[in-house]
Amino acid sequence: MSNYFLTRFYCSAFIKYLVLTGICRSACSANQYHFISKGRSYSEAQQYCRSTHTDLATINSEADMQNLLATVSGGYSGAAWIGLYRQSTPLWHWSLPDHQYYTHGGTQYRNWQPGEPNNSGGSENCGSMGDNGKFSDTPCTLYLYTVSHNTPHISVNILIYI
Repeated sequence: MSNYFLTRFYCSAFIKYLVLTGICRSACSANQYHFISKGRSYSEAQQYCRSTHTDLATINSEADMQNLLATVSGGYSGAAWIGLYRQSTPLWHWSLPDHQYYTHGGTQYRNWQPGEPNNSGGSENCGSMGDNGKFSDTPCTLYLYTVSHNTPHISVNILIYI
């Protein structure tokens, strides 16, 4: 096993210890969310997020959802793009391609609005989030606000000094 993977494993385990013991709470959150109040299509929003942050918002858990809602609280009404999408299958995926990013089961978190996804009109292939935190399938060409995220990279040197 390479030093990179061993370091990543030990750092990950240490961060989980800090979070589970309560020593570290929101400062160790995996995502930092950003609300962008300019309307864009899904592909435009994704390009913007990937050029200025990490990607469209990816939500791994209820804790991530609460963090996201606290960030955008009062910031908008209606819907905003998040990183959910589907291609030609009924399966939904998060747009962030780095599988090392996700926690166990994190790619499966969904918070659908009741009755969603419904693919109304046959062209709802992109995911949006309402101001209530619930997900909907939405036509990708609509202009909506955007929620993006950064995934902070934690240095081993920082962990040594904690």
